[in-house]
Amino acid sequence: MMMAHAPVSYGSRLSARARLSKHGLWPLRHFNPLRVLCLFLRFFFLFFSMLLELMFMFLTLILFFLVLGYFRIFDFVFLVLFRLFQLGELGFFFLVLFGELGFFFLVLFMLFAGFLFFLVHFRLLMFWVLFMILWLFVF
Repeated sequence: MMMAHAPVSYGSRLSARARLSKHGLWPLRHFNPLRVLCLFLRFFFLFFSMLLELMFMFLTLILFFLVLGYFRIFDFVFLVLFRLFQLGELGFFFLVLFGELGFFFLVLFMLFAGFLFFLVHFRLLMFWVLFMILWLFVF
């Protein structure tokens, strides 16, 4: 006589769950609510950390544009001052020191600071490199 399933007496007082459990067939026997909670918490943590990364990225971009604008104004003020007050070679020295040389060191600082900041945020490193190339071409 061939049996299609494990022998279960139909007159049994066990519930369907108990019968399945007895034969190791209960589908949710490995269900762990804590594990499911951790899954959702991990998803939300990753999602909000990515939002935080984007926020930091745009904040740094805005700050760098503000700094660049400040240096442009600073350079213009020095040009006007040294046109009004003729300081000779000393004036030229200060103009180069605070103007063009300042731009060069600012670019170096931005590259270095951006690289250090995005060592933590690898996903945004390529965006930073593209932004720096764009900045060098535009300004």
